[in-house]
Amino acid sequence: MDKSTLKIKKKIDSLKTHSEKNKFIHNKYSGKTCYIISCGPSLKDFDFSDLKERLKDELVICIKQSYDILKDVCDFHIYNCGNYKNYDYNNSKAMTVECTSYEQLLNEKCDFKYVIKERAFSRTLSISKNFDFWDLSNYSNQNIRPYGPGIMYEIVFYFAQHLGVKEIVTLGWDNTLNKKDDQKGYHFYDYDGYDNIKEHITHNSVDENPVAVSSLALEASITSDCIIDWYFWLNSKGVELKIISDINPATKKIPRIDMEEFLGHE
Repeated sequence: MDKSTLKIKKKIDSLKTHSEKNKFIHNKYSGKTCYIISCGPSLKDFDFSDLKERLKDELVICIKQSYDILKDVCDFHIYNCGNYKNYDYNNSKAMTVECTSYEQLLNEKCDFKYVIKERAFSRTLSISKNFDFWDLSNYSNQNIRPYGPGIMYEIVFYFAQHLGVKEIVTLGWDNTLNKKDDQKGYHFYDYDGYDNIKEHITHNSVDENPVAVSSLALEASITSDCIIDWYFWLNSKGVELKIISDINPATKKIPRIDMEEFLGHE
């Protein structure tokens, strides 16, 4: 957790409107590296004790259930209505970011609330690629988000860039929605040893929704093709994107970081 987060959270708690919060958070982490933790299968390859130690003084954004294993070092927890569970925020110091297609809140105490109104694949951000229009500093669109598809494109990249970071490093971002024959699940918690996480999903479990599952191959295709466009857009904003994952299908033009080197293992 970044050393400035507690002070920032205290100020956020005192602000009453989303507009005030959105403006206040702009560039509050200027020049820092942001570690984005997603829920892909490669996350299970980390030793979580080592990972916590490595990230204890860093700016960390946890996506969905990655919060369950890294809540102690999490600065921002971002979730949507897919695979939602009732997260335990007791003794948590993290700020919460909700981005859903619902006007009503899933978590009544969330710090930032964004709404997605578009749900047509033909008008997704991955196809239109009008990234500048949805920049969070464009306050005319401050609480409305595009259809990505996917939380990373709808809010996560934008939120990190809005914080003013100079570098984004992703962990567990695998984009493995186009399931391979030897792939047990889409998430780290689909594998043995994580039943305590998976069994508590209360809302919109993708695995149990045939319509959602049927669209995953298309979603994987268009989001994978768009990764390089995100790389160049972030770079144009002064943000370097790097990936820790040996299964993410992104072009090798995007820098990769070896997991063992990242953890400081020889």
